[in-house]
Amino acid sequence: MTEKPTRIYKTAVIGEEVRAIGGVYRVMKELRVPWRGREVLAVIRAAHFDTSCCGAGGCGMAEVAGFIVNWRAQPDASEVEPILDPAEREALADLLRKTEHVQDVRFVE
Repeated sequence: MTEKPTRIYKTAVIGEEVRAIGGVYRVMKELRVPWRGREVLAVIRAAHFDTSCCGAGGCGMAEVAGFIVNWRAQPDASEVEPILDPAEREALADLLRKTEHVQDVRFVE
């Protein structure tokens, strides 16, 4: 049996604001989502575009780190296994859009 690749995912700092050229996003919460007998680590962010040449606006975003292998493997990070299956990604993205009211869902490769 081949072991699946894992990686360390640095913990989000809740409330942290990140400035970019078009605006800012803030980390709202970190989730441990039950999924088919496992848990998935996801981070929810809210973006506000206030310095963009295209106008102002905002959206909710989710970053899915992967399946949790070792929660808090380090004080500021968890070990995760990437989610690579396209059908599983789409089903998880649909769930997060519905439950967290985000428009954009991205998976960490």
